Amino acid sequence: MELNSVVNSVRRFLRLPYWSLSAYLKNRVKKAVEFISHFEEAVVREARARNCQGVICGHIHTPDDRDIDGIHYLNDGDWVESCTALVEHADGRFEIINWNLATPASIPEAFHAHSDRDGCLVAAG
Repeated sequence: MELNSVVNSVRRFLRLPYWSLSAYLKNRVKKAVEFISHFEEAVVREARARNCQGVICGHIHTPDDRDIDGIHYLNDGDWVESCTALVEHADGRFEIINWNLATPASIPEAFHAHSDRDGCLVAAG
């Protein structure tokens, strides 16, 4: 609220109308949430159209592993803000690893994923 008061003091001095920082930020967050929701709906719709069981996305900044209308939706987040990565275990399970919370014992040694000839991710070695 203090920042909003300072901003509006300057705006009054410049004879500009009142401007609400909180309303501005709330609107920006609402638009970001709407964008992400539309993005998720679009990728799930495309995955279903291609007869896929799931979709893996990245860089929406919020890691996520959930079912959306029968499609497995995975988002690895991002490395800079959330310090997360997505790994596929040898048994086919996916896991989001948060490096801020990881301990050396919790990180599998042999999982440096690469693509095999069929385009599937496999454990290195």
